[in-house]
Amino acid sequence: MHGERWQEKGKDRLLQLPVELQMRIFILAQNASLVTVCKQFWELGQSVTVRAQYLLYRYGRSNVLSKRAMKRKMVTLSVVEHLLRYRKVPVVDDWLFTYACEGNALELASWIVEEEETRTLAHYAHIAAMKGATGVLDVLARYLDLVALGNSLLSVAQGEGQLATVKYLMAKGCDVHHDQERLLRNASHAGQDEMVKFILSHGGNVHAYGEAALLNAVYKGYTGMVGLLLNAGANAQVNNNACMRAAFFNRDVESMNMLVKAGVDVTWNGDWLLKEGCRYGYVEAVEVWLKGVDDVNSKDGLALQMCLKYGSMDVLQVLLNQYHADPNRPGVHRVCKHMNLSKRMMDLLFQAGLRP
Repeated sequence: MHGERWQEKGKDRLLQLPVELQMRIFILAQNASLVTVCKQFWELGQSVTVRAQYLLYRYGRSNVLSKRAMKRKMVTLSVVEHLLRYRKVPVVDDWLFTYACEGNALELASWIVEEEETRTLAHYAHIAAMKGATGVLDVLARYLDLVALGNSLLSVAQGEGQLATVKYLMAKGCDVHHDQERLLRNASHAGQDEMVKFILSHGGNVHAYGEAALLNAVYKGYTGMVGLLLNAGANAQVNNNACMRAAFFNRDVESMNMLVKAGVDVTWNGDWLLKEGCRYGYVEAVEVWLKGVDDVNSKDGLALQMCLKYGSMDVLQVLLNQYHADPNRPGVHRVCKHMNLSKRMMDLLFQAGLRP
């Protein structure tokens, strides 16, 4: 008990020493042998002033704000702010400015940008947009025309999913529809539903750049985004039904159904959807085609003809057992006559009522 009181008393006395002396003691305390003798020396490290002084001693004024120094565990925002009191500290690394953006440290950001040239400030503005630091952008707005940088700032913010920053920049006068709806197109490619909703709600053109937003969403398999864009009026049949082709190869049945509902004709290009569905044994795609034609036996039993031609047992079983396709259509008979079908296929057809 007496020893603990002595240690507390010793600690209090250490903290009453001049800062310069505290820092020197702290430096000595880095010696592993010494710390076992006087553990309370480490307590000095809780002092922001001592930490700042130590960093200056260890790295010097030219490097005290470098990434190497700032990555030390002893560094906190309070320590950095304390270092800022020592003016004429040389160039600050991007890392420190990024640190200011991430922590919304406006005082730190203000000091960094005060004496920088315009080119560097523009670079900092992009870092702030990337990190969603609208407060820091406000600081930069004192020195920069953000609207002049608007297109690139918006693109950076959108790329990082910083919707709040996009809204902020738009409120400042930046055009969210620049370069033929670049933001909308990129957001749809990135699967950023809320970003797309925001742009559309502010007059976004879903038809821009050849319906690129819809094509991007289908290609990437963002089903919810596909529905969002179709509801906004996107053309489902663009580029000779490129969206349907992409959805087919993605095996995105939900998107295929939405595209059909939005106006895609399932019989386009010589019933491509049916033929490819049978070729790949893709039952769900064949079912999308069936919903579009309403009759499993349409076109002289084309569905049965195609699955027999491509040897798709899975599709054949579904057509016969679930949709009750008629195996006695003339077209089906011709396929049976001219193609060397497997015994299993012929058995299924006979079980379904095929007449010789």
